[in-house]
Amino acid sequence: MKLRGLAAFSALLRASVALVTLCLFPASAFAQGPCPVTTGTTLNPVPLNLPFGGAVSCNNGGSHADNFYYRAFDLCRDYGITDFIDIRCITSAFSSASAGGGTQPVRIRLSLDLDGGAVGPLSSLTLFYEEEFQVPSNANQPFNFVLGTGIVDPDGILAGTASTLVGCLAIDQTLVVEIFTPDGSAGGHAFFMAIPDPAQTDPATDQIGSSFFAADECGLFEPSDTASLGFPDNMWIMDVAWDDAGDCVCSPFIRSDADADGATNLADAIAILDYLFIGGTIPCNDAADIDDDGELDLSDPIVLLGYLFSNAPAPPGPFPDCGIDPTVDALECDAFAACP
Repeated sequence: MKLRGLAAFSALLRASVALVTLCLFPASAFAQGPCPVTTGTTLNPVPLNLPFGGAVSCNNGGSHADNFYYRAFDLCRDYGITDFIDIRCITSAFSSASAGGGTQPVRIRLSLDLDGGAVGPLSSLTLFYEEEFQVPSNANQPFNFVLGTGIVDPDGILAGTASTLVGCLAIDQTLVVEIFTPDGSAGGHAFFMAIPDPAQTDPATDQIGSSFFAADECGLFEPSDTASLGFPDNMWIMDVAWDDAGDCVCSPFIRSDADADGATNLADAIAILDYLFIGGTIPCNDAADIDDDGELDLSDPIVLLGYLFSNAPAPPGPFPDCGIDPTVDALECDAFAACP
């Protein structure tokens, strides 16, 4: 599986899509459930123009390698969403064939892109939700991933913090929806994203944002805009159904600067201990939640001291600069003098 030049790659991929779609995929797909009724207007980054076409994939002519498909959603500027939202369902479209007529794993991931704009680099993405679904054969048509019906946090990397709540993003942060198809070569699985009919869909005017793709086996180690890869008509269908989860009222702060003096040092750990054990006050509870678990307890000064004196990892954002808390929790920030 090599990216041997975009022209050759394009011809191989398009031939593979046509061959697999016509010869391997059944005429009818598993009737998965509909998305739940939600209070928000579904985010539709691209129209569902029929008939769907086939898309880029890193594959060996049939079975796929690890493929990663991304879209960024600027909730405020592109969709006018300023509240917290609870993501309930992702609707995509694809062709898939599973060995022996069974299923194959497909994962939905939700991340925050801390520098906004184009998706990536990967180091700027903060994963906050992941769910694995077992997907049957699907004949180039829409498929609903209803969140909460698969296996949440399948690898345990979120350690119980997985949440579908997002909102109150800083102006330079975006929601990133990712569809990850783990390597299907050993199991003989095929998977190709569907795209809106290219004859009816103009990438320059008919989609909100851009579509991104990565596949290590084909030398694409970071998310790349599909247009830059020579596939401008590859526009991922990733509709987002959501519920309004309440007003977004936030203040900027610096996590770890518990006394709000603009510096992170031993005095902040002492301020948290004073608050916990002798009735001291802190101006911004969010800033003192060093491990960002939504609670103020002894673990917070311990984590901070580890960072200051034992080369432990830095606190989660917003850090070291002022920013908005990307995590939904019950803590508040009444005032923070060090941030404008």
